[in-house]
Amino acid sequence: MFDREKGRIKVIFGERGANFPYSNNLYLEGKEVKALVDAGAGEEKLQALKARLPVERVYLTHYHFDHVVYTYLFKEQAEIWSNPIDAPNLLDLRQLVRTIGITWALGEEKVAAWLADLQADRIKGQSLAPWGRQEWLWSTGRVDGTYPYGEPMDLGDLPLVFLHTPGHTAGMACLWFPEEKLVFTADVDLTEFGPWYMGEDGDITAYRQSALALLELPAKYYLTSHVPELLSKDEFYRRLKEYLQIIDHKHEKILTLWRQGLSVAEIAVQGIFYPARFQVDPWINAWEQLTIRKHLQLAEGE
Repeated sequence: MFDREKGRIKVIFGERGANFPYSNNLYLEGKEVKALVDAGAGEEKLQALKARLPVERVYLTHYHFDHVVYTYLFKEQAEIWSNPIDAPNLLDLRQLVRTIGITWALGEEKVAAWLADLQADRIKGQSLAPWGRQEWLWSTGRVDGTYPYGEPMDLGDLPLVFLHTPGHTAGMACLWFPEEKLVFTADVDLTEFGPWYMGEDGDITAYRQSALALLELPAKYYLTSHVPELLSKDEFYRRLKEYLQIIDHKHEKILTLWRQGLSVAEIAVQGIFYPARFQVDPWINAWEQLTIRKHLQLAEGE
């Protein structure tokens, strides 16, 4: 059931290599509290966990779909905890869609129509963006508690700290386990896609700062949400440098096209982040254009 173990910390790698819409999760076997960190490893894996072990609390690092999708499996038995900044998004899907960067492009009326169709189960087919998934409804709408940033907690012989690491979202938390010398880096994820800061609450500068701050911890091991490996600090550092360079490469591409006179919409067609063939999906196109604007705003301040 578990792919790696470090003391009372059990690692569950996400299905399909932990690629979106799956993610790596942790099972925390505290003497006082048994907890799951994120709920995106896959339905089969988490159903197996639920059948064999108690889950009394689910800690969500942030509100994105691939981290909350299977929360509904545990709603009857567990408390759902969020960070205080992202909690409003989990309580209100309209707020979530606004924060994640869709409403600015679609408008309130289309978002309302989407939500009505979702509630009526009228959306068929799949897309790269998960806007048709019923789990949006099943796994949101409730937050039982919020965890504090930066304050030591103990689940019973299992101390941990939730670190505020904004950039991917405004509220995203990474987890530091001082006894095991392990960091769960959430969506500082080291994927080939590069850093994702595409929501309204995404911030390029904050993302970089948060990622680099993780290196300052006296850690030996790092686990991300989307790489199914437990990394040494040296390996995490090496990959992180390459990963953050993706920001710079995309930044230069955007500025080059902008200086050639292309509009934001015309730059989007170039597929800097998502290939143009995926941008027929209005959510994907909204993210592409919003992120291009973020880079242009960053350039204005340089």
